[in-house]
Formats: sequence, structure tokens, C-alpha cells
Amino acid sequence: MPYMDNRQVVSNIANDPEKLSFFKTKAQAYKYVSVPSLIKLYLKQEGRCALCGDDILFDTGKTHIDHMIPKA
Repeated sequence: MPYMDNRQVVSNIANDPEKLSFFKTKAQAYKYVSVPSLIKLYLKQEGRCALCGDDILFDTGKTHIDHMIPKA
């Protein structure tokens, strides 16, 4: 992915219904987690999982906030 500054990334998320829905769904699942805090975490991790380094997928069925859900 080409370099984008944080404002561009946030704008990209805000204008993409799939990505915004992903963050909203994840934020609603936790009592003290907000959409802005999840986006901040995403930016801090540069869109990568803190555990394995893979790109974060915007798929609520496969991604658990910042990492892939193990199948086993």
C-alpha cells in the first residue's frame, strides 16, 4: 500500500462504508471501546496485527479487533 498520512487513512476509513462498519461493529462489542480509539490503534499499528504482523482485514468474522481469530 502506498504511504498515506494519518489524515488520509482516517478519511479513507470514514468514506468507506465497509471499513467504517467494521470499526463500529467492533466498538459496539466492548463496553469501553470507541470507534476513534480503534482507529487510533489501527494507525498506531500501521494497519497490521500486533501479534503476527499481517495486514488487518476489514472482516468482522475473521478479525478480532487487532488480530486474526485462530481457527483452532
